[in-house]
Amino acid sequence: RKTMNNKYFNKKRLMLSIAWVAIGTVLWILSLTEKIPSDMWGGIGGGLIAVGIMQISKHIKYRTNEEYRKKTDISLNDERNRYIAVKAWSWTGYTVVIASSVLSLIFLALGEKDISRIMGFYVCAEILIYYISYIILKSKY
Repeated sequence: RKTMNNKYFNKKRLMLSIAWVAIGTVLWILSLTEKIPSDMWGGIGGGLIAVGIMQISKHIKYRTNEEYRKKTDISLNDERNRYIAVKAWSWTGYTVVIASSVLSLIFLALGEKDISRIMGFYVCAEILIYYISYIILKSKY
């Protein structure tokens, strides 16, 4: 059996996935026994359990299935795939900024000034983060 050399499937990440399941289980149990006051924590615990189990299953499949390992290594290291992923993130960013701007105007028209202001601040924060990232990346490259 080959050793795992992919940085996405190492022992630390597997241990982190197990930790997510453990933390989620504790939160879920504390919520069920009403040791913590909000039902929200039970939902967060359930989400952590689900994410942890999915990640653990990915790790197991990566270790035991040679075809899946090759396919995963290629997809994680392929430049074309990386380009597509970055492009998808940029489209997501554009969509979120535009949708948030439109929602801000809609909430303002509906008389929901507080929600409109929050959406406006969110758009400003997104643009500020973009600008700072651009400056940092421009100086690096």
